[in-house]
Amino acid sequence: MAFHAIEIYFPLDFQPPRWRYKPGSFIAHFVGHEGPGSLLSYLKSKGWVTALHSGPQLLARGISMFKVTIYLTQEGFSKYFHFYGKFGFMLTLSRSENNRLIMVAVFKYLSLLRSSELPAWYQREMSLMSQTRFRFKEKTKPESYAVWVSTHMEWPVPRDLILAAPQLVWEWDETDPDGSGLEEIRRVLDSLTIDKGRAVLMAKPEEHDKISASDAVWEKEPIYGTCYRVEELGKDFVEQVKRLSYVRYYTVDRGWLPAPRPQRHSGTEAPWTERIHTYQFGCG
Repeated sequence: MAFHAIEIYFPLDFQPPRWRYKPGSFIAHFVGHEGPGSLLSYLKSKGWVTALHSGPQLLARGISMFKVTIYLTQEGFSKYFHFYGKFGFMLTLSRSENNRLIMVAVFKYLSLLRSSELPAWYQREMSLMSQTRFRFKEKTKPESYAVWVSTHMEWPVPRDLILAAPQLVWEWDETDPDGSGLEEIRRVLDSLTIDKGRAVLMAKPEEHDKISASDAVWEKEPIYGTCYRVEELGKDFVEQVKRLSYVRYYTVDRGWLPAPRPQRHSGTEAPWTERIHTYQFGCG
């Protein structure tokens, strides 16, 4: 079975101290949106991807990153030639710069987020959904729960919020005297740029051979024996993407990719409480 994926990483401020507003999760809510007009729906319409996931990840104490994982189709893996965007620009890719159209789309979407207003109702809705999940959370295995609690006991949160703080999102609004919630999110967005990120292209060796240069040198990881090679994106490509990122007259909710709309349900009740089906299983 063929496997093609690209992961884009960014260094991120350690997230536990930002447990109230969770800026990494807020941004992941947009990047991972799957509805009409989303980044995923745009890439799917091109026939390049099958799935997209994003979110913050804790690597170790004091170290976090923001990751976007995109699962590619065969066409998305090997796509090259010229890319004509809706903004009238053209990006020329040589054969040695495969798969970068998808990277351009990701950075374009992040740029759109930076240039867009982020109303408080987005955070309010996320807070409401987190409360619903917390309230109706199902029981887990005792040993898994014990590990989870002990891991989060080192978070810098009030002791009475050890269970709630990692799972709940606090609201912020435009009238906050310090604007701390929106400021945290803007700070993270400003850090998600091409010159601070890293991309990892994953596929089987025979798939890489189809798009790699004939003189490409592969190294082998000593523990698991995984083959890899590291190369720079190229100064010209980075500069091209930087220039294409300054599109201020399009916003997320007006133009190329609209933002998620308000949810129809209030979120104060579990969605499965409206109607309950009982199924009975038996032999024969």
